[in-house]
Amino acid sequence: APSPPAQDGRLRVRVEGAPRGRAGALLAGLSGALPAHGQAADLVWQYTRARVVNALGDVVAWLDPNDVAGMQRVVDKWHALRALQRLAAGHGVRLRLSPNDGLHRFGEEVAVTIDGHRHAHLTLFNLASDNTLNFLYPFPGDGRYAADASTIPPGRPYTGLRTRVTPPFGADHVVAILSKTAPEPLRAALRQYDGRRLGKRLPALLRRLLPASGWQLGVQGIYTAP
Repeated sequence: APSPPAQDGRLRVRVEGAPRGRAGALLAGLSGALPAHGQAADLVWQYTRARVVNALGDVVAWLDPNDVAGMQRVVDKWHALRALQRLAAGHGVRLRLSPNDGLHRFGEEVAVTIDGHRHAHLTLFNLASDNTLNFLYPFPGDGRYAADASTIPPGRPYTGLRTRVTPPFGADHVVAILSKTAPEPLRAALRQYDGRRLGKRLPALLRRLLPASGWQLGVQGIYTAP
């Protein structure tokens, strides 16, 4: 069983395989993390294997040794995921992957199915393993994807969202927002961050811009490798 969350909200992190004395220095440079002394870790930085794994042993990011800035991005992302899960409580929508939810390799195509949604207006984005935001839907541009066209039928499963595995590898997380009205201020803000990182600011942005008319939110992990 996992250890209870730290009372101050920080993630428990352990460094494995670092030279003597180096692990403490690496952890000291991280914000929002504390050493996992004798307790199960939320994230394990496997120093010599150049990767980060979660409590279940899944690889969530590939990371060069001593890349404290890269590890900070991983920590920020998992803080954001925790906050998204809390935000979705009572407003959840189900997501699942096809052909399966196993490990997906570079170039493979993955389809996302949305189910259990009551609202029709869909907004979709991805958080990469390094916390980069990729805006996925509705597509911007040439007028074919106006706000009133970015809807899916509520009340039955919808599979029409496909993406292809690209770097950076590790754990991607697709976030789907279904709303009663088109959330254009939210979409505009997310598009501004396309290809960029918000640190831990994403949940606050969503709370501020989610439409008051009604919404649902779902998160689905996609684990990828070269």
